Amino acid sequence: MKAWQYMGNRQPIQLNEVPEPVLSPTQVLIDVKAAGLCHSDVMYMEVGDSAMPFLPMTQGHENAGVITALGSEVTGFKVGDVVGVCSSGVQPPLGMFTPGGFADKLAADYRDLARVPDGLDLSLAALATDAGMTSYHAMIKVGGAGKGMKVGVIGFGGLGQIGARYVVCGEDHRFGHKGGWDAKALERMCRESGIGFEAVPAFCLKGEKVSSSAIRQALQNGNEKEAEMLLGRAVPAHWKQVKK
Repeated sequence: MKAWQYMGNRQPIQLNEVPEPVLSPTQVLIDVKAAGLCHSDVMYMEVGDSAMPFLPMTQGHENAGVITALGSEVTGFKVGDVVGVCSSGVQPPLGMFTPGGFADKLAADYRDLARVPDGLDLSLAALATDAGMTSYHAMIKVGGAGKGMKVGVIGFGGLGQIGARYVVCGEDHRFGHKGGWDAKALERMCRESGIGFEAVPAFCLKGEKVSSSAIRQALQNGNEKEAEMLLGRAVPAHWKQVKK
């Protein structure tokens, strides 16, 4: 079968002829129908030489397709099921530590599978396994966005726009910021829009420092959740003593 693989030395991926995967007892064989291209794929090639357990490595961690074979211990799925694959579940991350889905076929642990609803385009199903799942986790699970909340989305790119869609579906107020993260820009837009955000998921921090003034203002407003979103972690106890 064919597979797009990272060969090493930060070189572009290469189309190679490779053997079909051999299944472990808990894996299924998937005929890949769609695979997404994520910015993480580029990152994998930047750090792959030192992080990947072996080379070449088949890329692709956003995948969907049809099950064509089952390992001996697989339960709950059958040949012919249409599924998406969680990119980093029971099986180590695809494309970085185990072969990914930029190939004709993919071996995946059945515990990392999600059924694709009838009628859903498989290209969208593939994207949902990472971009969709990550955005949902940030907006709903961690951010706690709910109906009626005012939500600011920092970074209106691939993840941010999907995250905003979750908010739209809940009929919340939303505000997107596209471009490089700048805490002062966010503060300015808050003033201009007149919106006091109740949740501010950030999709584009990439290690930049958030201004302490933005966090302090959130705490002064009594909005600890917003401060936590800006900080990227729980607010230390002594920070909460900020007075209005």
